[in-house]
Parts: sequence; C-alpha cells; structure tokens
Amino acid sequence: MSTNSKKLQSRKQPTSLLMQSANGTLYNAIEVDLLTREKVRDVVVKFFPKSSVRTYVDVKGIRCPSEIYFHVKAFSLARPFIVEPLDWIEREDDFAIAVEKPERTMVHGLV
Repeated sequence: MSTNSKKLQSRKQPTSLLMQSANGTLYNAIEVDLLTREKVRDVVVKFFPKSSVRTYVDVKGIRCPSEIYFHVKAFSLARPFIVEPLDWIEREDDFAIAVEKPERTMVHGLV
C-alpha cells in the first residue's frame, strides 16, 4: 500500500455516503483504471480525522496511524475474513484508507 495522495484520489472516486460515526466517515466508491477511465471494482473509502489518532507506527520510515497498520496486519493474518486494505493517504486534516468492498457481509448472510 502506498501513501500517494494523487493516486488514491484519481483512482478511487466516491459515489455515495455509506455511514458516519464517531470513528470516521465511510463512502461507497469505485476504483477507476487511470488509462481507460473504466470502472475496475467497487471499494469503500474511510476518512478519519487526525485528531482521533492516538498512536502511530513507523513502517519503513513512514508514520502510519495504528488503525491502518493493524488493519493491514490483520488482513495478512486472517485473510479472507478481513477486507483487503488497498491504499491510504495522509491529508492536511485527516487520513483516508481505501478497502475492498465485500460482495456480502456475514450479517447479510445471517439475516
């Protein structure tokens, strides 16, 4: 995963608000191929304020919010039960992480 802001913003385009909570705001979004401008897949982008970040982890010289670090770590250990983190960025006032959008959730499957 990279922290290239322009890449995330140009490839992930929000389409609708999914939910807002005390932990951040989630949007349905699409990933777009930069060459063809065609939709690649559905994704979810979460924005959370820097003021909510309590701890950071140093990853190869990059300061990473612990929420993002632990999401990546959990995915590496518990695939396919954790949605795949695709990319993240640090912006002036917040962070954003793009993750895969699962076709079905466990809750949906149980209802």
